[in-house]
Amino acid sequence: MHIEYVAINIFLEAHHSGIPLILLTADRPAELRGKGANQTTNQVGIFNDAVIECIDVAAPTEQDVAQLPEKARLLVKRVVELAIAKRLDELGVDAIEAGFPVISEGEQQGIKLITKAGLKAEICGLARTNKKDIDAAIDCGLKYIHTFIATSDIHLQYKLKMTREQALANAIEAVEYGKSHGLQVEFSAEDATRTDRDFLKHVFGQ
Repeated sequence: MHIEYVAINIFLEAHHSGIPLILLTADRPAELRGKGANQTTNQVGIFNDAVIECIDVAAPTEQDVAQLPEKARLLVKRVVELAIAKRLDELGVDAIEAGFPVISEGEQQGIKLITKAGLKAEICGLARTNKKDIDAAIDCGLKYIHTFIATSDIHLQYKLKMTREQALANAIEAVEYGKSHGLQVEFSAEDATRTDRDFLKHVFGQ
């Protein structure tokens, strides 16, 4: 998708989705004129309680977007993700993995936008096999998680510093914890292609 198309249409997507938005640009899209958009530059707007400095979408390039203030870049990211989720939903996909809730508050806000969009697709959140990650997904209103843990010996030894038995116990505990909170749980083995096949079969057989 071309960056110019995205940079202009994220604002239209926000407006049509009913997301609180004050657009700060002297050359705002015609569709927003007369609808409360502020056409004065060098001011401050509000998007979901985040202060956004001046955003100019008149002739955006990738470099323009990269040079936006951090909160403005997050605005772009969140609304683009929502737009993508809506398009995927229109295509009829069964499930959308909306993000990794535990990463940051901003990630959680983006996921919440998608969960509240009334999409037909099931909305899923990524989570490692620990309670903190799963709780973060629950806090986002998600009913479906995709949890994972590495199972290859090299990852277990050098990244997780776990034995096979510990990793298996960790995976089982996470799946049971998610299910006990009413979640639909999908499990994956990270680095599965380098995992001992007998052990991999054992993991998925539990």
